[in-house]
Amino acid sequence: MRRDVVMQIMYVCTGNQCRSVMAEYYTRAKLADRGIGLQSGK
Repeated sequence: MRRDVVMQIMYVCTGNQCRSVMAEYYTRAKLADRGIGLQSGK
Protein backbone atom coordinates (compact mmCIF):
# COMPACT_ATOMS: atom_id res chain seq x y z
CA MET A 1 0.00 0.00 0.00
CA ARG A 2 1.35 3.40 -0.99
CA ARG A 3 1.12 6.22 1.47
CA ASP A 4 1.55 9.81 0.30
CA VAL A 5 3.11 12.18 2.80
CA VAL A 6 3.11 15.93 2.48
CA MET A 7 5.91 17.82 4.17
CA GLN A 8 6.63 21.54 4.08
CA ILE A 9 10.19 22.83 4.30
CA MET A 10 10.93 26.52 4.70
CA TYR A 11 14.35 28.10 4.33
CA VAL A 12 14.99 31.40 6.04
CA CYS A 13 17.63 33.68 4.59
CA THR A 14 19.51 35.78 7.13
CA GLY A 15 21.03 38.20 4.65
CA ASN A 16 22.77 36.25 1.91
CA GLN A 17 20.05 35.41 -0.62
CA CYS A 18 22.05 32.81 -2.53
CA ARG A 19 22.21 30.54 0.53
CA SER A 20 18.48 29.82 0.53
CA VAL A 21 18.61 29.01 -3.19
CA MET A 22 21.61 26.75 -2.63
CA ALA A 23 19.78 25.00 0.23
CA GLU A 24 16.80 24.33 -2.04
CA TYR A 25 18.96 22.81 -4.77
CA TYR A 26 20.88 20.73 -2.21
CA THR A 27 17.61 19.43 -0.73
CA ARG A 28 16.24 18.62 -4.20
CA ALA A 29 19.40 16.65 -5.04
CA LYS A 30 19.36 14.67 -1.79
CA LEU A 31 15.65 13.84 -2.14
CA ALA A 32 16.13 12.84 -5.79
CA ASP A 33 18.90 10.46 -4.69
CA ARG A 34 16.28 8.74 -2.52
CA GLY A 35 13.59 8.76 -5.22
CA ILE A 36 11.47 11.38 -3.50
CA GLY A 37 9.82 14.10 -5.59
CA LEU A 38 9.67 17.73 -4.52
CA GLN A 39 7.25 20.44 -5.63
CA SER A 40 8.10 24.08 -5.15
CA GLY A 41 5.53 26.37 -3.58
CA LYS A 42 6.74 29.36 -5.57
